[in-house]
Amino acid sequence: MTEYGPLTEKEYYTLSERNCFTKAEDDIYDGRLKICDIPFEYRSLRMYRVAYRRYPYSRVIENDYASVADEITLLENQILNDIKECEDRYRKNGNLSKEYPWYLLRARVYCLKRLLARGVIEGVFRKEKIIFDLPDYFPLQNSVTRNKDVVSFESVYNVYESMEDYIRAKNDLLDGRLKIYKVPFEYRSRVFYIMAGRFVAGRGKTESDLLKKTILDDAEESAERFWKYGNLSKRYPCPDLLLRKAGMKNIMIDFKFYKFFGYKKLRMISGCDILRKKERIMQKACIFFK
Repeated sequence: MTEYGPLTEKEYYTLSERNCFTKAEDDIYDGRLKICDIPFEYRSLRMYRVAYRRYPYSRVIENDYASVADEITLLENQILNDIKECEDRYRKNGNLSKEYPWYLLRARVYCLKRLLARGVIEGVFRKEKIIFDLPDYFPLQNSVTRNKDVVSFESVYNVYESMEDYIRAKNDLLDGRLKIYKVPFEYRSRVFYIMAGRFVAGRGKTESDLLKKTILDDAEESAERFWKYGNLSKRYPCPDLLLRKAGMKNIMIDFKFYKFFGYKKLRMISGCDILRKKERIMQKACIFFK
């Protein structure tokens, strides 16, 4: 049985301060509360996202995944059960009362299906359990017309077809003749970011702030484009946008660690100090990419 402490049931599930987590969301993220223990009426999309956020990167690391496999199965089954329950309840009685945080049941179904599909794409959930077609929720952006920025960039650096142009673009980023924020979103690869970072290193706050802003904007745009249109066309260097968002986090961590943001050069430190330093940087970087 869930303990509410000094809060009422409704406050435990819905009360938050300054746009932070509710007490229930904190308990979910810390593993003290399972999504299946929350009454159906109070299961909000944010709660599901908090529960899901505990697991995505564990799928890549086999040992970590094994340790949370049972919890992932519970979450996956609860999403599937809630999709069915939302459909059944809406068919019988319509939406829930507006006193509950997520009372529109057809919206619940749509969002839960998207979350389930995202879990399959990221390797967290099992595809054979999916009860709908993934292409309906994540169309590839093959049919999207190339925008004028892409056309303009390709007229100068035809990196898709010419290795010579690709090398020239890298060198221009390294020498500062080309800025990363002038490269269209579709062509901003990890290699291009590294070249831009090497140019920025030690050049002052203005350049480093522009680079940091571009990385953060890129991460946000990757998520927004994915949820609106799906992944990019495979003609571009990093078409998987969720993977790209995760890559932006890694780039930010690496750039901070190797002092690409215009501070003193990295002094010689021990291996243990390096690990501790990277761990601190990773914790801070997570704030930007939740």
